[in-house]
Amino acid sequence: MYMLKHVVLFTCFLVVASWAWAGRDYVGAEACIDCHKQEHQQWQLSDHYKAMAHATEETVLGAFDGKQLEFHGMQWLFSRENDRFFFEGIGPEGKQQRYEVLYTFGYFPLQQYLVDIGKGHLQALNIAWDSRPESQGGQRWFHLQPTENISVEHPFFWAGSFQNWNGRCADCHSTNLQKNYQSSDNSYNTTWSEINVSCEACHGPASEHVELAQQNKLAASLDKALSYSQTEKIAWAFDGKSKVAKPIKQASASTQDSELIDMCGGCHSRRMQIGDANMQGDYHDKYLLQPVDPNLYFRDGQILDEVYVLGSFMQSKMQHQGVQCTDCHNAHTGKLKAEPDAVCASCHLPDAYATVEHSAHKQGVQCVDCHMLERDYMVVDPRRDHRFHIPSPAVSERYQTPLACLTCHEDKDLAWASKVFNQQKWSQKEPAWVQAWNEALRLDPSGFQSLALEASQRGLPAQIQSALLRALVNYPLPEALVVIEEQLASPEPMVRRAALSSSTIAPMSMRWPLIQTLLQDPSRSVRFELASQLVDSYAELEPDAQKQVQPLLEEYRRSLDYSLDFPSTQQVLAALAMLDGDAKSARQAYLKALELEPAYVPALLGFAEFSRRQGGATAQAEELKLLKKAESVVPESAATQHALGLFYVRQQRYDLALTHLKAACNDSVDVSPRFFYVYAVALDSQGRTLEAVRVLQRSDKRWPGQFDTLSTLVFYLEKTRKTEVIPRYLPALEQIAPLSPQVRLWRKRYGS
Repeated sequence: MYMLKHVVLFTCFLVVASWAWAGRDYVGAEACIDCHKQEHQQWQLSDHYKAMAHATEETVLGAFDGKQLEFHGMQWLFSRENDRFFFEGIGPEGKQQRYEVLYTFGYFPLQQYLVDIGKGHLQALNIAWDSRPESQGGQRWFHLQPTENISVEHPFFWAGSFQNWNGRCADCHSTNLQKNYQSSDNSYNTTWSEINVSCEACHGPASEHVELAQQNKLAASLDKALSYSQTEKIAWAFDGKSKVAKPIKQASASTQDSELIDMCGGCHSRRMQIGDANMQGDYHDKYLLQPVDPNLYFRDGQILDEVYVLGSFMQSKMQHQGVQCTDCHNAHTGKLKAEPDAVCASCHLPDAYATVEHSAHKQGVQCVDCHMLERDYMVVDPRRDHRFHIPSPAVSERYQTPLACLTCHEDKDLAWASKVFNQQKWSQKEPAWVQAWNEALRLDPSGFQSLALEASQRGLPAQIQSALLRALVNYPLPEALVVIEEQLASPEPMVRRAALSSSTIAPMSMRWPLIQTLLQDPSRSVRFELASQLVDSYAELEPDAQKQVQPLLEEYRRSLDYSLDFPSTQQVLAALAMLDGDAKSARQAYLKALELEPAYVPALLGFAEFSRRQGGATAQAEELKLLKKAESVVPESAATQHALGLFYVRQQRYDLALTHLKAACNDSVDVSPRFFYVYAVALDSQGRTLEAVRVLQRSDKRWPGQFDTLSTLVFYLEKTRKTEVIPRYLPALEQIAPLSPQVRLWRKRYGS
């Protein structure tokens, strides 16, 4: 059984790049050595240099000694014959098979191995070698998903779509990668210029640069004929007044930081590719950065799932003020420029921060221990949170989030930490945006004003403001639309994207005048967001508007070409086919999605709904088969259980329907108050109104202030003659719908 959050998040996994610059060719790192010896030596010490290699005696770290291994009840064996390395285990067809290991993948703290299972599919084995020293628990084989119950049909089975190197990993581990995927036969002919991350992976094809150097003309060339090269560096200095350094040239800060994000961000972010990744230009013209979401980040913004740094860094005050990657890291080694505290001291006065008063520690603690908490990913790979979090026991207790203090003081608890903070007179104040965001996530109707206020603040980092704007979708109010309209004109692409995503609270007749100006938005990411929204509401557009959006939808289709080997993309193509009334192509797209990943739950549910709309006994049988398949993959999925419940309602098999509708009212990540409401209505229809009351009361406790929940609850309390309880719910109803005649009647009838 795999965690449900992975079903939700698969649609946003890494997508492979298409690398090319017109008129320039790749020349290889060897051509750079003569002029860049120092940088080349630094690069050879980096993880980039060891990102991928041919499997040889020198590169393979794992013990290919022929010993039998067992993971998830299956037998695996790693062996070698002379200078060749082999992997033996259960293959994609469920039979024991033997494959030659062709490449090593990564180096430290773990190393994976790639095998070809046919049609050019290179698979990254999820049985990996722990390359840490034995004293640290290393020098062993381990499984990357140790707690999952993995079988051949499981999405994380090593031979499946989500372990495919060509589509999931390749663009960040090799140079000038060409994926070359053929959807017709699900094959790859993937190529690269250099097997690892070399000079041109970051700087672009260098043929013109080399020619200029050979002709001794580089000094006269302003751009050095490289797509990315070192431009004017920001200088930071103390002004004698502030405890924190400030950029000497503020005007250049955003430009330089933007270029570094454009260059580094693609491989250091959770994102989806939508444009040519290797073209010089804005990050947001090439990628959709995954927003701050409670499935990826804790409720206070700390990293939860694997988000690859940029998303957390862009929450920070530092990045917002112009701090850039290379202020802390050497660009060629990727390592810190100095010891962590020394790096921090370059911008934060030690006299103010390296003190007992600031940390309450005389020794043994570093800045990063408190402000850049580590989490382990891939079991053994610790990565630091780059949002530079300020710990607060009160916030951690309120939202059940990690507290840095307790990673060292393992024998202590939050009450102890809170006491220490009070003794030190350290603030535990909750950031206003965190409170507003969480009220919105709880669907708290009283939270709108604070959310609207915070979402309108341009002084916040764009990544945080975007999260707040996306949460406005929970408040379908005219006042929310005012905020959304204002932020559709934001200079930040992420903010415009977020405002677009929440504009769906309005009917298309109101929304279209606001969003049509974004058809020519300068950022491809915004246009992509708009197109994806219009796919779902195309039928609501007037004929003239439908004609207007056709170029946008064509660009959208071209952007999807980068990820045709993803089941999520095939599901989108099915929706696009339905826009054209092409049910046959839509069906083929769903089938392709399930060919790519048979256990991809969103496609199973989408295909089931497609079958339902087709009608007929055959479609009905197909719908049930798809829903049962989804249930077998993730039985805890609330959406799946709800869909099964509705299926049996239509069949008038009410006992089965109630079983599944009840199962949908759980604690999974895809649950909603709507599921509780439908279950309660179903119970009432079967004469079980008292049970329906209890279901709605549970829902109200979890999502307070929902009009449908509360109004139906009052109706059922009247029906069961439990009217003495009704006054408890009237204040919330009056707050939500003060002008409702029904609410006024209830107040007159039951109010004190």
